[in-house]
Amino acid sequence: MTNISKSIINILTSILVSLYSIKICSRFVLNFQDIIMPFFSNKMFRKFYSLEPYEQRDLKNKTTFTLMPRFKATFREMIESEEKGGHWFRAGQFKKWLIEYKINIDDIGIEINSHGFRGREINRDKAPDAMRILALGDSCTFGIIESMSYPNVIEHKLNESGLKVEVINAGVEKYGIRHILKRLDYFMEFKPDVATIYAGWIGANFFGDDFAGTLDILNNNYYFIQFKTLFYKHLRDSDCILPQKFDGKFYKKVTASYRSNYFIKQVELLIQKLIDEKVRVVLFTMPSLFDPFAVADADMLRYGNLPSFSKNAYIFGYRVYQYNRRLREISIRYNVPLIDLEKHIDLIYSDKKKHFWDACHLIPGSQIELGEFIAEELMRKGIVKTDGQ
Repeated sequence: MTNISKSIINILTSILVSLYSIKICSRFVLNFQDIIMPFFSNKMFRKFYSLEPYEQRDLKNKTTFTLMPRFKATFREMIESEEKGGHWFRAGQFKKWLIEYKINIDDIGIEINSHGFRGREINRDKAPDAMRILALGDSCTFGIIESMSYPNVIEHKLNESGLKVEVINAGVEKYGIRHILKRLDYFMEFKPDVATIYAGWIGANFFGDDFAGTLDILNNNYYFIQFKTLFYKHLRDSDCILPQKFDGKFYKKVTASYRSNYFIKQVELLIQKLIDEKVRVVLFTMPSLFDPFAVADADMLRYGNLPSFSKNAYIFGYRVYQYNRRLREISIRYNVPLIDLEKHIDLIYSDKKKHFWDACHLIPGSQIELGEFIAEELMRKGIVKTDGQ
């Protein structure tokens, strides 16, 4: 073996050892974060979770974070904050929506009430004759424009139907099921009758647990997956995604290390805890821009703005597809209703890139349509009832 060959082998070995070392460290942080996190300074904690200006470390549990009570900002201030943070894509989207929906840039864009929920002020105790719905979730629930977020639309739609319903938007950006579980006792103080669960983006696409902040480089990085395909003989003439057609064997190989069992157990634990609290649970499947059984064109990839942990659109779509399949199984096993948002979105939108502004978030106008659909399904399934039912 020549010296050049030995050098190449040593370099490749060093790269692989480094990658696996990062992976081991990531898993260590994941498994022991509840022990490690209390020792993080507030500054380190904010940076680790990339907290927004309206988010803060939980004062009661230093291993998680919450929305900042009584925070208020105009759309102008929100856009300036996005630009200052280098989030030019998101800032540009806000500017586009303000024009499209005829919203004044100096209107209030985000308001957190005194209880740490997005939206108007509410009483801790609900009215005796009212039904309270707790919308648990991540950024998809938190929404973009509050008046157009699906929790807000659900409330208006149900009240217009003659019901007295209050919907609490308990969505927090970057939340996974584990964060919701940590704060469940607090959420239960508001005595919800129904809890909807629309969360899982982080859990479905990170390495087996909903964990913001740590990347599984070996299993999710686009370039490393591309490198793997050289050995699997699936390399295609494309600068977009690999492969250019659905191949079950390929998925089995590149997602072999994706273990959702721990994450699914967290979902089941949340359901059981809510049932024990006598709260009726409603599951939502997750709609996505990407379809694991169809080619994503260049426009979809541009609009999709894929996250760093899943640059391969097929892998992203496939994991969401698998997560939704597991949710349907859980719905049957626990006898809890499920509203299939994935199926609904796939059915009504022939060109999904017009309705998503990235891989998983619907544009504000489509959030309104989603909220109206959910409200109708809640009534149709008898979860909430009108006088005529």
